[in-house]
Amino acid sequence: MLTSKHHNLNKLVWRYGLISAAAVLLAFGGGASSVKAETPMTSKERQEKINNIRKNLESYPKVSDQKFWDQKWYGTYFKEENSQEELKNFTEERLKEILDLIEKGATKGDKGETGLAGPVGPAGKAGARGAQGPAGPRG
Repeated sequence: MLTSKHHNLNKLVWRYGLISAAAVLLAFGGGASSVKAETPMTSKERQEKINNIRKNLESYPKVSDQKFWDQKWYGTYFKEENSQEELKNFTEERLKEILDLIEKGATKGDKGETGLAGPVGPAGKAGARGAQGPAGPRG
């Protein structure tokens, strides 16, 4: 049985495609309220993981791949079930890699230095006159 998280991922993929779903997950953290970073990744580790995912995306299953075609004496036919299964496996693996990055806080960059203070803003308008205070000891 699929968990709610996996179901939502699959819905994203079905509706928008793998690349769009990956972009959404990276942008919004896939439900950032439930994600807790374990140990922060270094910039180098983060970049290696991202490059690895990019490289893996190049191996997207193509209809023209010979493994999806079969030749018989009466002609050539497309193995649709094999293609769909491989596409499903590919999609799930790439999304798991992306989720792993999100859960480890890899989408968050290194903390930058504090910027310069901005200029002082304009003075505000005078407030309404307050109520009269109590009489003093000599008044």
